[in-house]
Amino acid sequence: MCSTTLWVGHLSKLVADEDLSDLFGEYGVVESINLIPPRGCAFVHMNRRMDAYKALKELHKYKLHGKPITVRQQLSKTLVFMIHLEKQKKKNYSPPTWTAVAVGNGSGWGCRLE
Repeated sequence: MCSTTLWVGHLSKLVADEDLSDLFGEYGVVESINLIPPRGCAFVHMNRRMDAYKALKELHKYKLHGKPITVRQQLSKTLVFMIHLEKQKKKNYSPPTWTAVAVGNGSGWGCRLE
């Protein structure tokens, strides 16, 4: 199920709130727009999930001010936190080391997991 908030990226510096409101308004009621010009992105909050889903499907790669935009579903804060934890687990993971050791009476070699 799609969220009611969409992330819109790769925006031209010329894009204004009104441009996004008009564009996304064709698919339903836009509750709010949080435009972040230095990052070239915005968060568009729509009234209904179905409207957000339609906008997501129709507007991904749409050219706005001559530049194709990216539209993605905004992940919940819980899901973002869970992804962050998984990345931390992988970052802190260190594989076990193997050590060469003499086996039996010294006539052969083996490995031991440490």
